[in-house]
Amino acid sequence: MSARHDADVGRGSRRSGSSGIFISYRREDASGFAGRLHESLSRHFGPARIFRDVDDMTVGVDFPTRIHETLGSCGALVAVIGREWLVDSKGRRRLEEPDDWVRQEILAALERDDVLVVPVLVEGTTMPSAGDLPAPLAPLTRRHALEIADSRWAYDVGLLAKELEVIAGPPRPSWRARATSWPAGAAAVVVAVAVLAVALFLVLRPSPSPPPRRMTGEFNIAVARFGAADSAGTPVESSEGPALAASVFERLRAELAPLEESGFDLDLRPPDETGAVEGRTRDQRAASAAREAQRIGADMIVYGTLATGDPSQFGVEFFVGEGRLDNAEELYGQHELGLPIDAAGDIARNAAARRQLREEVLGRTHALSEFIIGLSYYSINDLQPAFDHFQAARSNTRWEDRDGKEVLYLFLGNSAGKLATAEQGAGRPSDLGAARAFYDRALELNPEYARARLGRAEVLLHEARGNCESGGADAGGLTRSIEAFREAQAAKVQPALSDVPAKVIFGLARAHLCLSQALAGDNWTEAERGFQQVVRQFDSGNHRLRGMAAEAHAGLGFVYLPPAGEPDAAGRYRRAADEYERAIDLTRVDDRKAFFLSMRGFALSRSGDLAGADAAYQAAIRLASDPVTRAGYEEARRRLSPPA
Repeated sequence: MSARHDADVGRGSRRSGSSGIFISYRREDASGFAGRLHESLSRHFGPARIFRDVDDMTVGVDFPTRIHETLGSCGALVAVIGREWLVDSKGRRRLEEPDDWVRQEILAALERDDVLVVPVLVEGTTMPSAGDLPAPLAPLTRRHALEIADSRWAYDVGLLAKELEVIAGPPRPSWRARATSWPAGAAAVVVAVAVLAVALFLVLRPSPSPPPRRMTGEFNIAVARFGAADSAGTPVESSEGPALAASVFERLRAELAPLEESGFDLDLRPPDETGAVEGRTRDQRAASAAREAQRIGADMIVYGTLATGDPSQFGVEFFVGEGRLDNAEELYGQHELGLPIDAAGDIARNAAARRQLREEVLGRTHALSEFIIGLSYYSINDLQPAFDHFQAARSNTRWEDRDGKEVLYLFLGNSAGKLATAEQGAGRPSDLGAARAFYDRALELNPEYARARLGRAEVLLHEARGNCESGGADAGGLTRSIEAFREAQAAKVQPALSDVPAKVIFGLARAHLCLSQALAGDNWTEAERGFQQVVRQFDSGNHRLRGMAAEAHAGLGFVYLPPAGEPDAAGRYRRAADEYERAIDLTRVDDRKAFFLSMRGFALSRSGDLAGADAAYQAAIRLASDPVTRAGYEEARRRLSPPA
């Protein structure tokens, strides 16, 4: 974490009244970072001390009034500054506008001597100079600025929290450290309090239970209370299910401790703080897990069902939410951690069977812990350690391939494929063969596994695409990928909330687009129809498809670029620019946003809007992480000229 120091550092630190912390941010610039910071600071200080408009606004409340009231009761303002804080993706300098709320929030705080103002820099942004800001905001540049990086989030936020403790007071106790020590004579007090509590309960109605604590880690895992059912699937009361859940939680907590000690902010919630995941079918349980994940802010929920009887049987499942796995829609939804585990008898009556089942479950839990660590790294796009930990889970001898290990090969294939395409994007040689081999192994274990068939189809598509625009694509390979996508559509094992039909449509649309670009077929209509279907599904409320919808809008943008001789070329270019703008708004990946901005710049320049094109290229240049790609955007901007 880097910092700037000057004469204004610590201004407002002697404030003795208000202890609230106001988070100021621009939604289109850094809403994700602001939300994550809100969660982390709420976890440290308690949610009552932190204010952010999205989380803390009640429906119907007047926005300007509430903002000013809250600022008036806060002792600190944290200004989150990202890449589009000064100039947005459309080239607007909104801080120059007197009614801009970010300007008003910061100005109101700067005008008060008793408010600590802390600029927080995210996404590698540097602190603006005084000349970059309107004159009233220039004092902001003299404040102590803190940089928060994704790669060291917990450490950096910890430093920010230490600085804010001067205003907000000490942190609240962690759930991990709530042990109680009893002083001498406390037993009598406890008895007295208990008697008083009973008396009060008789005359007072109990208040409703408080809302659940939102999970606030870099990656959030909840272990649900494991249920039990008879052979017909009817839920039954059993003490064995909760006992297994508690054992799994304790094992995970012990095995995930090194990840936390290394600085990764992992939030692991025990079964007694997590709602039950219920349902007779996999789809019902997945829907229940999705609701619980949304309710508590979990990225992953582990749940299971104990089938009572002789022999007893236990199945472990987990649900992966879309919150942290940007552009990985293929991994969302329900998964099974292998086939159900058979006990040696009825565990309710047979102690040996109970011990054997517990050992088998905990043996598989060791693989699950490696899997979770891999998924945690995957969530921050650190693919190599993610792949390594998936491999470690694969090597677990207590979970054999024959016991339903196809889910692990799915994640291995996915991460291997992303590693290979990243190498391709960097201009280095790569081979998708490893990814294809992992998907093939998953299909050997379960030929009807739709997710593995989708992964294999994706590999075939990437291998065949080559350079579609220059006609360098493999038309035969693209045709084989189309066949593979249709096989995925027909596969019988389609896990709940996996959106296999939508992913098939999207894959087919991309293959048809490449065939058309490569002049190997006239499939423009099929491509357009497929992209539109994906967009409609997202617009109808399926927000799991957000990243895919962004790419679909970009695909439509390319489809709408006019062919030579088009009489309404300017209109087609404007239509394409509109689709790229929708793609920009939806994607959360900076490099993809930069690419979409460059394509929007191209379309706008051809439509005659050179000012809009220039702004789009400038925004693309700011977001591009690769120097070679950035140089290409800079060259395109230099060459801007009116259309012929």
